[in-house]
Amino acid sequence: MSLEPGQLVNEHAIEQARELAHAAHRDQVDLFGLPLIDHAFRVAAAVRPTVDDVGMVAAVLHDAVERGSASFGELLAAGVDPAAVAIVDLLTKRAGEATEAYLGRCASHPVARVIKRADLLDKLDPARLAVLPQDDADELGIRIAAQLATLDSFA
Repeated sequence: MSLEPGQLVNEHAIEQARELAHAAHRDQVDLFGLPLIDHAFRVAAAVRPTVDDVGMVAAVLHDAVERGSASFGELLAAGVDPAAVAIVDLLTKRAGEATEAYLGRCASHPVARVIKRADLLDKLDPARLAVLPQDDADELGIRIAAQLATLDSFA
């Protein structure tokens, strides 16, 4: 059976990822004061047309370890596909890691690169930036745009 990008067959795995993400991000908010879980779901929706089930699971869980309460071991123990956990690992910035090295790691895998790009673009959404004080929005916009350019330079 050959699947086209965006054609999903394992809705159970994706729903399980959603539940794990909810648990990992319980009561967390993003820089904009909105539930962090909404960001994870927007990123997953953005990549859905171009990734398979493993990519969707990784997109939903992309912040579950770095910013949430999950560990890689917990994801594996819950039955998350090891290929999806490997992508989440690529997308998880390590303490003290240089941004360029981190983005290079994200760019090293085609699905991780697509997810990271969607992650950065979500943070650049003008409607979301508009809720911040102008100076903060400008600073964040410049920083995220630079990260996007760095990510794209590895492609």
